[in-house]
This record gives sequence, structure tokens and C-alpha cells, in this order.
Amino acid sequence: MTQTTNEVTAQAATERDALPLHGTRLIGTMTGKTPARALLRDGNGRIFSVSAGQDTRAGKVHAIGEDHVILRRRDRLHRLALAG
Repeated sequence: MTQTTNEVTAQAATERDALPLHGTRLIGTMTGKTPARALLRDGNGRIFSVSAGQDTRAGKVHAIGEDHVILRRRDRLHRLALAG
């Protein structure tokens, strides 16, 4: 891991209003040989890690892909995509 941040990354990380502050947002996913996990941010700014089958305030995690998460809420599927 490096202690420096390149200019492009720093610019993207500090862009104002890049993500709405209300509701649940997908921050990132981790997929590969191990079971997939996703980082979600809730409306209060808390970030937490989830896996398929886990319950959240936004719904139950149905599936995790490379750039999205599917949540099941009240028998409906909702897709959260990575910003960008």
C-alpha cells in the first residue's frame, strides 16, 4: 500500500456532491475466489461490509456483482450500481 495518492484519484475522491448523501449507496465491491462482499454507505454516512443473504436497512442482499448489488425489499428487487 502506498501513502501517496495520484492526482486523478485525489480529484475523484474529493469531488463535491459526487454521491447523494441520502439513502443507501454502493461504495465498492470485492469479488473473486472468495464469496463476494460489498461496501454500502447508509444515509447517516456509516459504511459497512455485506455479503449475499445479509439483512440491511435497505433490504436483504440478494446478489453482488462486479459493479452492482441487488437488494430484495418487500418482494421487489432493487439494483444499486457503482457511481460513475
